[in-house]
Amino acid sequence: MQMNSRRPRFRGCLRHLCLLGLVLGSLFLPAVAQDDSDPLIAQTRLTVERLSKELAEASFDADTIGEAIRQATNARSRGIQCVSQAESELARISKTLSAVSEPAPTEAAAGGEAKPTDSAAEAAAQSPELKRDLSQIRERKQAVEATLAKCRLLAARADELVERLTQLQQRMLRQTLVEKDHNLGELLFGSLLDPVGLWLSVQEFLIQGSGIRQLDPAGLTLITAGGALGLLLGAWSRSWLRRGVRPPDEALGLTGRIPGAVLSGLAFYSLPLATLLGVDLVLAWLFRGLETPPLLAVAGYGLVAYLLVMVLIRSALRPPKPARQITPLSDGLAKALGRRLQMLALLLLLGGLLDHSLQAGELPPELSQLAGAAVVSLLVINSVWLLWLLGRVERLRMGRRLRFLLLLVLLVILVAEWLGYRNLSAYLLTGLLGTLLIGGVFWVLGALVREVLDRLDRGGDGWEGRFHTSIGLGANEPVPGLIWVRLLLWFLIWGTAALLTLSVWGLSEAGFALVFEYLVDGFDVGGLRIVPSKVLLGLGLFALLLMLVSWGRDRMDQKLRSSSRLDAGSRDAMVSVSGYVGIALAILVGLSLAGVDLSNIAIIAGALSVGIGFGLQNIVNNFVSGIILLFERPIRPGDWIVVGNTEGFVQKVRVRATEIQTFDRSDVIVPNSELISGQVTNWTYRDPYGRVICPVGVAYGSDVQLVRKVLLEVAEGHPQVISDGRVPPPKVMFLAFGDSALLFDLRCFISDVKSRLAVRSELNYAIDAAFRANGIQIPFPQQDLYVKGWPPEGGPPRDG
Repeated sequence: MQMNSRRPRFRGCLRHLCLLGLVLGSLFLPAVAQDDSDPLIAQTRLTVERLSKELAEASFDADTIGEAIRQATNARSRGIQCVSQAESELARISKTLSAVSEPAPTEAAAGGEAKPTDSAAEAAAQSPELKRDLSQIRERKQAVEATLAKCRLLAARADELVERLTQLQQRMLRQTLVEKDHNLGELLFGSLLDPVGLWLSVQEFLIQGSGIRQLDPAGLTLITAGGALGLLLGAWSRSWLRRGVRPPDEALGLTGRIPGAVLSGLAFYSLPLATLLGVDLVLAWLFRGLETPPLLAVAGYGLVAYLLVMVLIRSALRPPKPARQITPLSDGLAKALGRRLQMLALLLLLGGLLDHSLQAGELPPELSQLAGAAVVSLLVINSVWLLWLLGRVERLRMGRRLRFLLLLVLLVILVAEWLGYRNLSAYLLTGLLGTLLIGGVFWVLGALVREVLDRLDRGGDGWEGRFHTSIGLGANEPVPGLIWVRLLLWFLIWGTAALLTLSVWGLSEAGFALVFEYLVDGFDVGGLRIVPSKVLLGLGLFALLLMLVSWGRDRMDQKLRSSSRLDAGSRDAMVSVSGYVGIALAILVGLSLAGVDLSNIAIIAGALSVGIGFGLQNIVNNFVSGIILLFERPIRPGDWIVVGNTEGFVQKVRVRATEIQTFDRSDVIVPNSELISGQVTNWTYRDPYGRVICPVGVAYGSDVQLVRKVLLEVAEGHPQVISDGRVPPPKVMFLAFGDSALLFDLRCFISDVKSRLAVRSELNYAIDAAFRANGIQIPFPQQDLYVKGWPPEGGPPRDG
């Protein structure tokens, strides 16, 4: 009884120690800077108040509204971060307090009655130290709740400010786009009324505004020397680049043609490019003290950029020999596209120089507008021509509706420019050309990535073959997890293209901040929180783990083969189980990193079990069988298989069923459970080899050794018959003495089992020709008919 009386006291001391640990742990929680005295929060509050005051006073213009939106967006981000930190700390404090106030379990008294023991809260009330600690935690909770309310208010004010500033920016943009200036007729009429003034303006611009007058003889000498030095460097680089150009490796496809094409394009433009670089370096040094460089220097920089664009166009469409164009276009179409793209780059260069001259005040506005109208008109005409040429490219799939829409936009640009709405025409033209440029660049980038991944998936003799060998894959065996890498890169490439396109069309910084906020922090769909950045990171890590699992499984297989005494079945079972465990871990890690709550897996498993109980056994069976087929890969697209009475080539392996195309070109859908539970013959599982059997009969009395020799010569003479030791050599089997012939079989292995029927037919042709040449007869069936009791001529029939 004494021991029983001490047990509750011991448990009370243990509870006191646990409570003390909880309280002390809560006191050392990481504090967040959430008070008004924090300089970051105070600065954020001042920023919001200042921007709100300036917005109320309408002191923003088109040049300052962007910076104001950026500051308001940063203030909103700091407010949201403050809210998140406060909520996290408040959750930790609440968890600590709930653990402290939780009642302890009941104990059985000595007399058998269940009596509640002292709760942790009562124990804490009896301890002055713990009571003081609880009071401090509650005070801290109240402070954090107050700070959380302030942070939420600050974030809401900043969010409202961002929305109002964005609306103001949109109104400014609309007002700018509908501003009307002199139309084309007024500009032409004004120029015709004062041609002398127009000529004097052009002359003043060419002499004074271009920066030519600022060059003295010493400067001209330096420019000449820089150009001469660049010319010599260009001549040397041209010969060096031409030595590096090699004929393209057609087996490598697009990636094999790019190096030679780029080198040949650089060699073609090396002389003018190096000369202009030398001149630009001298001009940059001569005009180094000016705040705005003159037109002469800007033109030099623009010409260098123009020549670099020419290098890209020439390399892609018309590279000098022995290089070949990168695109799979005909020579005529590639040449026409190259000319249109070169003209487009030249017109963009002229437009940029006109815009610089207008901004610097070096050109009269009327003259600049007239020249701009001419450049825009030529740009529209050239773009219409370019669209017509692009419509002939089949791989772009540019339909009539899309081309009609683009032509309509170009027509609107031309009409707006002629009517004087130059801001609208510039906005549409910049957005359209930028969208087309971004689409073209990222389309080429996507094609390059797709080709590299295809080579990596197929394997080969280069680096991709070494990669296959390093992770234990065959030459044509697909890389596990590469489909997820494709998906990840597709999202990254076209997501970046979409963001750049939005930037070209004038997406504000608030819009970019909102997009990045959705990408990083995620968004809610119903009750589900989706974070795209975590999903993409989870996909990437999942693909990497699948490759590591394949590598580890191969290393484990090699280790067990070399140092283990296990039989082949046990060894394969261990390797397979380790592979499945690795795949399961990769799935769990990928899901966890993607933000999926793994505690919901039990709920999902329970729901699936209920569904299976209500008649989904076949669906789940096929589903699980499909997963096994996809990961184990006993059959792959392109394999020649036989399943029951179905024989043909595998087209697609889906989760529920597999599509097989027979030799009659009929598609048969086979449930995956039949491929797992039944017997499947895969002619191309390990290798493409296969055996061909040609039965043949010869007449009695033939020289059987000659028959054997002729059949072996026929087999060894066929190009697809393997006789180099990789597989058993061709054999001739003397099977039986038939009713009408001596029966032989010619058995040989061929390099491609998919050509089995064709090779067998060719061997039969060759056997027939060889037998004729060597006098070997192939008999036809012969039968002797004996008739008994045939009546003599004119007599009655005889009996039996």
